[in-house]
Amino acid sequence: FEKRTDDSSIRSIVGILLTKQLMVVEPEYERKITTLPLQIPFTVSPQISLIELVNLFQAPSLGKKRSHMALVCNFPQKAEQLLDRGVAITDDVGVLGIVTLEDCIG
Repeated sequence: FEKRTDDSSIRSIVGILLTKQLMVVEPEYERKITTLPLQIPFTVSPQISLIELVNLFQAPSLGKKRSHMALVCNFPQKAEQLLDRGVAITDDVGVLGIVTLEDCIG
């Protein structure tokens, strides 16, 4: 997640940093977040059923690591295309939130 403090207040998502990736970072190196690998999340519509979402989380995915987290977007195909190209998701994609497998089964 990136938030710029200029007048435009653009927010963009480039990937997800998992806390387990931070466990191996040595504090004395003062490594920047941009040097860590980000996970590319699934992007889904708010109309997806819980059954479909659970199946998506459990299915092997092409070119992506298996994930238990997805971005809920008004335009998920556009968001996925941007992320796959390494471009940040912008406001016009309509990110509504994040959903996890735990949200579906809990």
